[in-house]
Amino acid sequence: MPVQVTPGGRDRLIDSHGTRHRLRRAAPRVAAVILPEPGHLLKDQARPRASSSRRRPRSPL
Repeated sequence: MPVQVTPGGRDRLIDSHGTRHRLRRAAPRVAAVILPEPGHLLKDQARPRASSSRRRPRSPL
């Protein structure tokens, strides 16, 4: 199963480099890339969702 971990390099809650090292020992094929600037919260990493006006109405059931 593919696994990707993308911690922030300035994370004050989790040791990003230590986490990457432990993951690579446990699962050598893991993709672990540390982003140098972000901290614990990686903002704006996903595409925006469609606006609410384009969503389908919910079914009453």
